[in-house]
Amino acid sequence: MQVKNSAVAVTLLLVLAGPAIPASAAYSYCMEPRAPSFYGTKPSKPFCAAARNCSKWDVDNYRSSIEQHFNRLRQYAADVDSYYRNAQEYVECMGDLD
Repeated sequence: MQVKNSAVAVTLLLVLAGPAIPASAAYSYCMEPRAPSFYGTKPSKPFCAAARNCSKWDVDNYRSSIEQHFNRLRQYAADVDSYYRNAQEYVECMGDLD
């Protein structure tokens, strides 16, 4: 009974004092970052553009699709920047394990 209580006390001490006790490299884990993917396609011109007889709706719709495409490109660029930062952290983490 006393051994069981001692084990519980040691476990509780390890859990409560966890950050104060240096971690062993055997228990460390580095999260590998995932490269972003871009699945967007360039918007195509409206069919009416060849004849130059597009309605206001056609022009506005095309402009909106171009703006959405640029927003997706901007988000992809931000994702690439984040991936680069995470990759640097991953390399540093892997270096700390050695």
